[in-house]
Amino acid sequence: MSTLISTTQRANIILNTQEEWREWINVIKRLAKPDDVWQYMNPNIKQSRLPQLEPPVFPSWHKVNPNAMSYNKLSIEERETYRDLKTAYHTNMKRYEAKSKALSQMEAEIQRSISRTNCRYTLECDNTYEMMVALKIRLQPTNRARERELEARIHEIKKGPGSMDVQAWLSDFENIYTEAEMIELPDARRDRATDAFMTAVEPLAAPLVAVWEAYYINKEARDYPSIHSTIEQFRNYLRGKRGKEQATQRGAFASYKGTPQHDAQSTNLNQPNSNPKHSNQTTNRGSRPCLCGKIESFKDCLYLFEWNRPANWRPDPKIQQAVKDALDKNHRFRQAVKRIRQQHEDKDQRRRAMGPWLHLRVLSLKPQPTLLLPWRIKPHLLLQSVLVRHPNSWVTTH
Repeated sequence: MSTLISTTQRANIILNTQEEWREWINVIKRLAKPDDVWQYMNPNIKQSRLPQLEPPVFPSWHKVNPNAMSYNKLSIEERETYRDLKTAYHTNMKRYEAKSKALSQMEAEIQRSISRTNCRYTLECDNTYEMMVALKIRLQPTNRARERELEARIHEIKKGPGSMDVQAWLSDFENIYTEAEMIELPDARRDRATDAFMTAVEPLAAPLVAVWEAYYINKEARDYPSIHSTIEQFRNYLRGKRGKEQATQRGAFASYKGTPQHDAQSTNLNQPNSNPKHSNQTTNRGSRPCLCGKIESFKDCLYLFEWNRPANWRPDPKIQQAVKDALDKNHRFRQAVKRIRQQHEDKDQRRRAMGPWLHLRVLSLKPQPTLLLPWRIKPHLLLQSVLVRHPNSWVTTH
């Protein structure tokens, strides 16, 4: 039997107002259970019906043989019976002492777990039961007050999680409706609770809510499952959805069908539709995997940007679908692709803004000049005057 309230077993709530009463008394009741002393301090029992904790009475040999004048007058069998009575007495005495100690500890725990304002209500009390009754009279809310409080909390919780953590919101929703069920609040009826829950979670699970609505459309209130069952179904839906998202994420970044990256690259080089220049860009610089599974920058991907694709290139449908799914699931990927496209368009606009000049690069091992030729130059004047731009100067040759 436990007779010591450890730090982890102490009440973790301070009773200050009526709002904390229900939670506080449940914690106190839980702390009193191991030693079986709640029956001696339950404020809901009238004092006339309250069991009293009294010490056991030491047995006398008269209980064994009323005619015996002393212990020596008892027979051998009577002495054995008397020894059994004394053994039971010592056992009951230990139990009594343990419960007395537990009640003393509960008195200290009650005073520790109430506010200073409420502590004055317990100063004149002689025992744990009187303390609990005094606190109940002043702090237990009336049934109507409790109903109004729960109605207000239900009104708020039905708005949905909002910015709140979904799991924390689900726990609050379940606890509030459990309390409402205990006092038989109309909003706690199975059909009303389920309808309120479906409306609240529809933005998070529209497909699941559609299935629920189709199933319940012709159901009576008694045919609805409990709100606890509905919430558990929603939790399972979130777990499954999260697992699919994680699998898609892993699939997008892993090499295709488990093929090592260097093998995949060498295979791509041998394909007729592969781009050798593009394949050579998959270096060992430690780049992160692209959405297509190759080790390359996003800007070099054939699946993301059409300007990288060589002639007659054909995509792999499975890889293309994996890339599409990854973009649909991840906002950061979409932003990165959008930024690269914008940079590409800006670069094209700068080229067009240069006007009629055509840049021709002469391939050479030495630093080569760039020839700037007018678009509308007449062919017969081409050999007469050409602007040649050297790296550090402009010269005109004839």
